[in-house]
Amino acid sequence: LDFESGFECAVLGNKYGVNMWEVTLGIVPWLKLCVDAGLLTEKDLGMKIDIGSGAFWCEILRKIAYRVGIGDSLAEGTSRAADILGKGHKYLTHMAHGYVEHIVGRGIQSALPFPLWVTTALIWATESRDPVSEIHSATRINTRRGLTEAQAMAISKKVYGTDKTVDPSYESKALRAIWHQNRGSMKDSLVLCDTVYPMVTSRMTKDYSGYTSAESE
Repeated sequence: LDFESGFECAVLGNKYGVNMWEVTLGIVPWLKLCVDAGLLTEKDLGMKIDIGSGAFWCEILRKIAYRVGIGDSLAEGTSRAADILGKGHKYLTHMAHGYVEHIVGRGIQSALPFPLWVTTALIWATESRDPVSEIHSATRINTRRGLTEAQAMAISKKVYGTDKTVDPSYESKALRAIWHQNRGSMKDSLVLCDTVYPMVTSRMTKDYSGYTSAESE
């Protein structure tokens, strides 16, 4: 979609009170992949299919909001919609618990190369609910722009006790996952900002290292 069409869909979705995270990262890619595979047709959707059209997605949002036709199934969320319709399970972007996800090395929304997503995948596999508040900080070293490899390794050593958490191997990825699960539980209990804590990195220091004890103060 072009910016104007995408913005219109976002505004419309917010007015309808629709979960746009689920729509954008769940329903949109799932529906497109199902259409491409011939699993969903114009008869199923009850409308002409035009994936690149803003009008098409605005109508999908209307169907979801008012539970019209296929919108009645999509309103349950992508994971349940696949169960209700009995198709498209292989194209689900959900890792677990019915929550749409990203940054785990799968689907069209992955942002980390192998094996750096192993840490986030481990967190998903061992949590009982959407762990996105833990995953944001767990990927900070890998996604922070401006960090050199040497700086990333130094920060890893300082925070986790080893520089292997940023190494392109399986080594120490579980260690990093456990650290962020524990800190994530504390962060959620204290109702702290998801994107700020724990402060693994910082643009305010010369070596980009953060202040991981900030929550205690």
